[in-house]
Amino acid sequence: MKISAAVSREGQPHPQIEELDLEEPRVDEVRVRIAATGICHTDIYCHSGRGVPIPRPIVLGHEGAGQVGMRIDGSSPLSQNSERIPSADRLWQQGRFPFDRLVTEFPFQDIGQAWAACTAGKVLKVVLRM
Repeated sequence: MKISAAVSREGQPHPQIEELDLEEPRVDEVRVRIAATGICHTDIYCHSGRGVPIPRPIVLGHEGAGQVGMRIDGSSPLSQNSERIPSADRLWQQGRFPFDRLVTEFPFQDIGQAWAACTAGKVLKVVLRM
């Protein structure tokens, strides 16, 4: 399946949007249709070459939000089309994560602008909306 992803390559000012081929999920995996993804400081450090060395090219990012689109294993507790925000949903439900004050949204294709705002410290958390 063809997907769009932000790919970190050596010598680029920020990850570039590229079309990639995604393998079918394995038996212990699920496919999630990503609706938005965050840029975190770990992504910035990895792309800039600071911190732990990483091989390139690489698709950075681990803060996705979306819908489960396909169950692979019948024993999976996830149901099709269930919405997920992996790490922040509980805090938000408890009123402890004020998205409106912490998150700044950018269209996915504006990753360069989002990257610049994040690295300059102008925003706390960037979300790239698909």
